[in-house]
Amino acid sequence: MYGTKPSIAALKAVETFKKNGVKNIIELGAGQGRDTIFFAKEGFKVFALDYTLSGINSIKSKAESLGLAHLIKTKQTTAYES
Repeated sequence: MYGTKPSIAALKAVETFKKNGVKNIIELGAGQGRDTIFFAKEGFKVFALDYTLSGINSIKSKAESLGLAHLIKTKQTTAYES
């Protein structure tokens, strides 16, 4: 779940997304953004959601420093309550 390299799920998803012509991704629970950044580096537009402001800020900072901000939009969400 944690780390700096993309998750195994993200690696497999990119293959499927490219094969099926996917261009836009919504990532739920983006965390610190390791998969968000990976997807953007692969050319996808990513809408990353996370409930922590620190996670969102981390993603924004990484995206800007890597020149990927044009591919990544973020939003802080709140926990679902019924």
